[in-house]
Amino acid sequence: STDFGYNVNALGEFHPTGNEAVYAINTDDWTWERIYDVDMTVEGAEDAGSDYNYTIRANGCVVVDGILYTVDSDMKHEQPQGFCQYDIEKEQWSVEFELLPEGGGDGLVYINEIKTFFSTDFENGTLSRYNPRFDDKFEIVYDGMVSPADMTYNAEERVLAIPELYTGFVNFIQLEDVLFATTEYFTTTEYEATQADNTEMMRVMMTFCVSIVMTLV
Repeated sequence: STDFGYNVNALGEFHPTGNEAVYAINTDDWTWERIYDVDMTVEGAEDAGSDYNYTIRANGCVVVDGILYTVDSDMKHEQPQGFCQYDIEKEQWSVEFELLPEGGGDGLVYINEIKTFFSTDFENGTLSRYNPRFDDKFEIVYDGMVSPADMTYNAEERVLAIPELYTGFVNFIQLEDVLFATTEYFTTTEYEATQADNTEMMRVMMTFCVSIVMTLV
């Protein structure tokens, strides 16, 4: 679970809290452990430049092969935004600054069948794709959303589901469309009309707007 260090008020304004953190949750007994705080060493942080005291502002996160990946969401543009990794066995954080689009990241999913990350950019309304085997950085494959927040993936339907914080709409995007950088856009209502058999499952999935990753210990 992540805390990117901001609260948002009723006007949609973000205010820093100074509580940047990442937590690991033990699903056997539901205890938790803080695995990131601002005093921890992050390999690669020096690449942000001497003008910055870099802090991970983690938002969306996933665990892949023993590594926790997360994307920075710096709503005040106070520092470069990175694609961060936490080696669970070594208990070590690292960051790369050249991978994310200019606006940083928000939601994050990893689709194992194609070994690819997808991330949303809250500020610029985009969806980006990154396959570490072939891509130099995240590539924008869809834009035109308003405040896309967290996201999830329905493997059975091969659909990415992306809620919009300010509008309440949910974007449902076919995986095949974003693999080729063109997408089909649905609002929540339109999706219910065209995908009635799957509506209830997707509605339940999209009630979650806070990134939670639980790793069995």
